[in-house]
Amino acid sequence: MKYTNWGVLLAAIFWLCVSPKQTFGVEETLEQAFQTAIAASENVRAEDDAIMAAHMTRMAATGARVPELTLTAGYTALSAQPMLKMDNQMELPIYPLPLDVHMNVRVANQDFATTSAMFTVPLYVGGKIRALEEAGYALVEAAKAGKQVVVADLKLQVMQNYFMIQRLQRLLQVAHAAEKSLEQHEKDVEVLLEQGVITPTAQLSAKAAHAKTKQMIVQVESGLNTARANYNRLMWRPLDTPVELKELEVPPPPKNVEELMARAVAQRQELWKIQSQANAVEAKARSEKAERLPHVAAAAGGMYLQNDYLKDDAYAQGTIGVTWTPLNCTSRAKERAAQNQASSIRRKREEAINGIRVQVVKAYNEELAARQNIETAHEAVLKARENLKMVQEQFKEGIASYSEVLDANALRTQAFTDYFNALYDTLAASYTLRYAMGEL
Repeated sequence: MKYTNWGVLLAAIFWLCVSPKQTFGVEETLEQAFQTAIAASENVRAEDDAIMAAHMTRMAATGARVPELTLTAGYTALSAQPMLKMDNQMELPIYPLPLDVHMNVRVANQDFATTSAMFTVPLYVGGKIRALEEAGYALVEAAKAGKQVVVADLKLQVMQNYFMIQRLQRLLQVAHAAEKSLEQHEKDVEVLLEQGVITPTAQLSAKAAHAKTKQMIVQVESGLNTARANYNRLMWRPLDTPVELKELEVPPPPKNVEELMARAVAQRQELWKIQSQANAVEAKARSEKAERLPHVAAAAGGMYLQNDYLKDDAYAQGTIGVTWTPLNCTSRAKERAAQNQASSIRRKREEAINGIRVQVVKAYNEELAARQNIETAHEAVLKARENLKMVQEQFKEGIASYSEVLDANALRTQAFTDYFNALYDTLAASYTLRYAMGEL
């Protein structure tokens, strides 16, 4: 029984540790959402693999500097045994005339084995190895920048869904408040209808407005459920996981747009990726040019030759060799192709810079407009709320018509809708501006 109680306690502690924060109603911040999405994203993991592949490419280039060991072994069988043919003339003391001597001397076995071990190291290859190393380093930088691009895009998606959920939650509250107000209006209409103060038309209009509000609630709830599912998809959670998000304050207004554009050009990882790709291609062009320069290599090792007719079977060997292919049309064509490709990439970078500047200006203007709308919408909310309260009182006293009450309800609902739209437009535009500047 004692061990059973301890087991239950440990199981409870484990469950508390691994359960999602949403289970206990803890609000998730935007930064926490970013980290969760990044840790779960397969696209980010794919970029990690790409970085590792780039590292391996760089190491392959550096490996060319290390001596290369080549082991060979073979067994050969010949159709006939190699013989050395000797034709010569000899003079014997007992015979006054020269004699023609014909002899065949064995020089190798008819079948034999050979083995060798050779170390080869390049001494000079026209700068090819250095160019390939530089290309490898550039590919690593491009892969790292590519990962940052993927992370920034993921954060942008998380941010958009984060604020969309909060926006729709607020609009759902507005719709429920409108429904509650119209329910009260229906009760007031029934009382006045029984007193004969108003006609049945007022009751029909109140019910129609109430039904329209219920329809709006259903639409907003549907959109909210979809937004939550999209958010949970980015978190790699079950799509129906409850979502509780922390409200954020509106950040300070942006600075001068020219300064923001300059920072964006210096910080956007897309531009670093393109620049690194161009550097890699240019280094590749230099490696192709090196193919047409002299190459010097040294080799050392040993060889074993199975031969019954030689004094020694094993030999040490050392070689220094030079190869030069000054005329190589294939290498020249590859070099020019790489140069043209690098030029193309750099032109695309200039185009990307212009596009980034436009993104910054667009996000900057949208944030300023949304901030102005917040102030206007907030004033409209105060006035619409006061107007509804006044019209409801006048309706009970028989001074205002039922249509004025419905109009006041609609005005209040629209004012709150405009306010929350402006609020979350400002938040979204602020983070979109950070994304455009490469700071998200």
